Amino acid sequence: MKWSAETSSGKYGYSCQTALAKRVNEVLHHGLYYCWFSLEFNAVTSGNTSNPLWIYQTLSHAVHKKDVNDPKIMMIKMALMEAVTRNISIVGPAQDNEEDTEALINVRDAEIEMFHPQVWRIELSQVGRRVKGGFQYPDERKVEDLKSNEFSIVVD
Repeated sequence: MKWSAETSSGKYGYSCQTALAKRVNEVLHHGLYYCWFSLEFNAVTSGNTSNPLWIYQTLSHAVHKKDVNDPKIMMIKMALMEAVTRNISIVGPAQDNEEDTEALINVRDAEIEMFHPQVWRIELSQVGRRVKGGFQYPDERKVEDLKSNEFSIVVD
């Protein structure tokens, strides 16, 4: 992707997700994605955890080096395991949760390559009022029900 003035035009938000996180969202939320993002690709006024460029570089390096003990890899894995486990407890054991069980196994046994980063460009005009802001950093945003037609994967 060519980085230009449009990356800070207010038209887009940027997120860095892993292929595994995208897959887990597809299983748990059936076409909706829980997504933190920034209004800038290189959000220098934010902390590293809110900077898509920093997250991309960190994950890319860990995957390239096959560093399964990288703190960012471990944190993502733990967060995904927690999300899947929480979903199973909400749905309850009385129902058939094959998809949830599969998602849990896929996270637990995920190869390092599943943590390769994807950069998502989010169409701000499409997410509108569903976006929540006002967190730790001014550029940091969250949307809990991002639809697949509201973002594009610009780096995979």
